Amino acid sequence: MKNRLVEQPSLAGTILVANPGLEDDNFRRSVVLLSLHSADQGAMGLVLNRPLGKKLGELRPPAECGELSEIPVFVGGPVEPDKLLLFAWRWDESKSTVNLFFAISVEKARHLIEHSPGIEIRGFLGYSGWSAGQLEGELVQDAWYIAGLDGSVVREEDPERLYPMLLTQAKPELGFFFGGPEDASGN
Repeated sequence: MKNRLVEQPSLAGTILVANPGLEDDNFRRSVVLLSLHSADQGAMGLVLNRPLGKKLGELRPPAECGELSEIPVFVGGPVEPDKLLLFAWRWDESKSTVNLFFAISVEKARHLIEHSPGIEIRGFLGYSGWSAGQLEGELVQDAWYIAGLDGSVVREEDPERLYPMLLTQAKPELGFFFGGPEDASGN
């Protein structure tokens, strides 16, 4: 079978939206922002819609966090789940683009807060990763839908709303999945 992504050198900066049939617990109903991607080296990204329900100050010593203590922390994926990654973005209204900052240091996060109005910073425990060709294979099997990164994604205040919003945008005919319970096996 010919790979449908041969023409696309990189999907970095796009969003993966899990197919509702994807049963892997690590990615079920997930929205993943790809930070790195190449067909020959693999891919890396962060799950955007799995809030941990904790702030950075609850996971790290207060002296280490300072003004970053209130940053929300998310489950970024199953790879290195104890590793904390800081990530920032800002929607640039004048250009209708998103400025992304992946895996930044605490010092860089502090600098961005001080000098970049409107910056959004989040912490992620772990990340999502695919070996060379693995993501392409999953895309051929329709495990994921590809969505663009736009202002609606970065401005959405409730991360749990991202999945239904983006799935419905990518595949409007799948909107019916959100009228019932998440686990319909009891019906």
